[in-house]
Amino acid sequence: MREKTPRFLIGHGERLTREEPYVSGPKPAKPPPYPEEETRVRLTSKLDRVLAAAKALPASALPGGRLVAMVSLHPEFLAKSYFPSTLFGELGLRAVGSRARKIEPEKWSKPRKPGQSEASETIELYLAGRTDGFENWIDCLRGEGVSDKFIAESGRVEDLRPIQDLNAKGRLGHGMETEGELVLEAALHAPEDLHQVLIDAFKRHAHSLRARIHEEAIVGVPGMLFIPLRVDGAAVEDLADFTFLRTLRPVANLRPLPGPGITRSLGRPFTPPHAPH
Repeated sequence: MREKTPRFLIGHGERLTREEPYVSGPKPAKPPPYPEEETRVRLTSKLDRVLAAAKALPASALPGGRLVAMVSLHPEFLAKSYFPSTLFGELGLRAVGSRARKIEPEKWSKPRKPGQSEASETIELYLAGRTDGFENWIDCLRGEGVSDKFIAESGRVEDLRPIQDLNAKGRLGHGMETEGELVLEAALHAPEDLHQVLIDAFKRHAHSLRARIHEEAIVGVPGMLFIPLRVDGAAVEDLADFTFLRTLRPVANLRPLPGPGITRSLGRPFTPPHAPH
């Protein structure tokens, strides 16, 4: 019996009978869920709040006039290609850390499916830069002549808030005491090129609150600094005003090793086995 030759069905095979233009290049940019005017209005109000919170802080909490704000990206724009690097670069801002956050966006580009939750996981960035960088962001949003890419990348920002919003939960150690002298560890977001700048700035801020830093025990790793200190519990919240602070937590107590158990003699000499040379 003659074997059957497989035949394949080619989708849109009729296109092989005529010339078709070859389309190359990146896919069209995905539009943000917010139109341009709405993007300008909603982000301007959020930036105003960030700057107002920064102005209420002592100068020692803003090292070199720098602040850190929390920026949540819209859950639909978490892919690496959607990261607003052009926007941050033009403003002189940079992400120095991140954390997971579950939010409910004001808008989705497409309606949610029946039974699908409006809330979704996203990335919240610790965005650092000089105060004038955040002020320039407002000026660009209120002015004219900014590029379409600047507006499009701004539209990918879902939320923007002062870092002080995390003080009650996330920055201060759970159940931290507020009385007497405390031994704490401050973890700072610290790009490597700013390590010494931030150490010196945090020392000035801590000393203004009569805290004592154990400089010999400071540990620096890529992106972070860990600074042990002693401070009165009443000054903890003021110490947490330092904008590059990630967490302030009690130093863990070392647990003593258990004492040796009862040892007994074998009652006869013990000779270890002889190993051949």
